[in-house]
Amino acid sequence: MFRKKLTVAGRLAFGFGVLLLLMIFVVLIGITRLQSVDEVAETLIDKDRVIADAISHVDILMRSNGLATLELVINNDAARAGQIRSQVALNKEKITSALATLGALDVKLQEVIRTRSEP
Repeated sequence: MFRKKLTVAGRLAFGFGVLLLLMIFVVLIGITRLQSVDEVAETLIDKDRVIADAISHVDILMRSNGLATLELVINNDAARAGQIRSQVALNKEKITSALATLGALDVKLQEVIRTRSEP
């Protein structure tokens, strides 16, 4: 009955209006989904950068300790051996703190993943 009263122009205008409303609805859903994806991506990128920096730092310190140990084996000077041992001990402390940072970040990252995957 409602359709019979409308002219062709009215029906076209009504259909076009419904189409516009549906498009607006789809765009709003898309924007909200993109915002949530952006938030997750930023979180992962920030965490990954920090993790990569910590791993790189640990790698550098471990290589330094390896070279220092080689020098300790080759070296005959007692004073230099003491310096090498203190440098190795300092590097060990730095490695331990970097590994603690990695452990804390891993726990936080697992929490983020768990909260994002829950319905």
